Amino acid sequence: MATHVLGGKIRYAYMGPTSGGELYSIEVHLYLDPGAPADRPEVILHIGNTTDTVPRTDSIPLPGCPSTLHCIYATTHVFPGFGAYLIRMEDPNRTNGTLNIPNSVSVPLALSAELQINSFGPNSSVRFDAPQTDQGQDWSTLVHDPLATDPDGDSLSFELVTPLGDGYLPIAGYQLPDAVAPVPGGYTWVDPASGVFLWDRPTLLGYYQVAIRCTERRLVAGNWFRVGEVTRDMAICISQLPTGLAGPFTTAGPWLLPEGSAGHYRLQAEAVDAVDAIVTVSDLSGRVAMQRSAQGTIDLSGLPDGIYHVTLRTREGTPRTTRVALVR
Repeated sequence: MATHVLGGKIRYAYMGPTSGGELYSIEVHLYLDPGAPADRPEVILHIGNTTDTVPRTDSIPLPGCPSTLHCIYATTHVFPGFGAYLIRMEDPNRTNGTLNIPNSVSVPLALSAELQINSFGPNSSVRFDAPQTDQGQDWSTLVHDPLATDPDGDSLSFELVTPLGDGYLPIAGYQLPDAVAPVPGGYTWVDPASGVFLWDRPTLLGYYQVAIRCTERRLVAGNWFRVGEVTRDMAICISQLPTGLAGPFTTAGPWLLPEGSAGHYRLQAEAVDAVDAIVTVSDLSGRVAMQRSAQGTIDLSGLPDGIYHVTLRTREGTPRTTRVALVR
């Protein structure tokens, strides 16, 4: 009931010298499922060898797939002098049913950023300004631009990495999204120069997790030095691709969208309002596991793990089928 964390990031900004060292602002950004009964009014932030409780300072509802609550936790911290400092935060309540993280409900979401204070001048971290609410569709191409900028003009490079879990270690068994249900020609990729993430030909509806790491480098006296690093841990929602069929679905979008919990899906209004609409769920052998009239939501959480075909039939339209995966 408390699984509600969809993703997050840490960023920091130099504010100036102060008594005792250098003053920085630090923000933790969490993207939460607003439908979960649990809340996160504060976070525990580990800064070097110190620990700080940081209250929530803003909460922004965002539309998209899924609908998301963007929560910001802001504080300041005085760093005593030169050195490399890790800024970390861990939340135990990662969302359930993430298809490329085994048993994701039991895997924490851990965020980490590195701040280096040296003689090269003040440094503020990269900013990922795009919201984490991008939605892709099966058999199409998802393109997510994180809108990464650096206030200091440092050189930025990006790479896909394994998200962090318990103890700030890479999650065991994690797969890139394209490896969950591989298809010929399908791939995931991040542009090393811009951080733009691309996933070509996803095939299974549901939620996936990716982590984009940005490393900052600064040119000093003809040599490049690494001066900071942050990672964006984010959920991706894959929904059903519109078919453009004649009739009531000519201009409609996807008719089936995953909800926040594993096995829960939402039928779009076009499906619910269609005349005599019936939803049939069958396994890969063709056995019918569920059949019911099209209503606002459909709950498949009671079915065994596996891949299922979900078909919408109406009196006036051609049947539409998409695939979903149940993974717990």
